[in-house]
Amino acid sequence: MAIQKTTITKNKKSKLFDLPVDLQDKLTELSNIVKKKGEIQTQALALLKSTLKQLLIDIPEIEAVRWNQYIPGFNDGEPCEFSINAMQIKMQSVSEKEMKEIENETGVADGFLSLDYDIDILQYDDLEKKYGKKLFKHIAKIQDTIYSLSDVLESEFGPNTEITVTSKGIEVDDYDCSF
Repeated sequence: MAIQKTTITKNKKSKLFDLPVDLQDKLTELSNIVKKKGEIQTQALALLKSTLKQLLIDIPEIEAVRWNQYIPGFNDGEPCEFSINAMQIKMQSVSEKEMKEIENETGVADGFLSLDYDIDILQYDDLEKKYGKKLFKHIAKIQDTIYSLSDVLESEFGPNTEITVTSKGIEVDDYDCSF
């Protein structure tokens, strides 16, 4: 059985080389997959943005959501790779007294709480009564989605940035991870 060949040409006059049809088909299929991947990533990013916006609309007690993404400048001899810190939320109903308590416990003065470390600081009984006990599980799913879309988020917002989502939109600021 003879191998079928196709010719790729630079222009009609100069012949570059021949590729087996099977190889050309595989390269075309790979190219189509890469294109679909880009389309899917664009869709995933748009869906994440609309999900975060909807979270802020549906749960008005949450004023903002943010995360930091960075490439460290030093990693103790290990490769410095892109990373995303835990998602943080800022509650609208935080009183000045609660803000001081948060600042004393976390060292953070802007009222944002890390989903991984600080979520138990405030009393969320009222939120659980209003929205159900699964509220923070749903928010944790959003955080997991952010982690899984790290390559898309790096491409969209860049490394060493802090992304804050409010009802007014998305702000992207410089971020220094300090290492």
